[in-house]
Amino acid sequence: MEFEFAVGTAEPHQVQFLTSALNGKVTLIVDGETVKQEKFRFWIPLHRRYELHVGDSEVAIEVAFARVGRKCAKPNCTAYVDGEVVGTH
Repeated sequence: MEFEFAVGTAEPHQVQFLTSALNGKVTLIVDGETVKQEKFRFWIPLHRRYELHVGDSEVAIEVAFARVGRKCAKPNCTAYVDGEVVGTH
C-alpha cells in the first residue's frame, strides 16, 4: 500500500507512507527523505501509530493491520495533520 499527502500551506511538505505486506516493512518519507522505517520479520502487530513533526505541523498515521492474514491483507490507514483527519486509506 502506498499513499501520500501534502502538509502545510506557507511551507508545503510531501509525506509518503509505504507498506509492503510480503516483507512486513513500513516506511515514512518526508520530501523524498526516509524518516522512519520499521520491519516486522515474524510478527506483525494489530495496530501501530507513527507520529512526527513536519515543518510547523504534527503528523500522525494510524495503521490497523488485519486480524487474519496480516501478510496478505492491506492495512487500514488514517492520516492526521494537527489532529484533523486528512485521509483514510
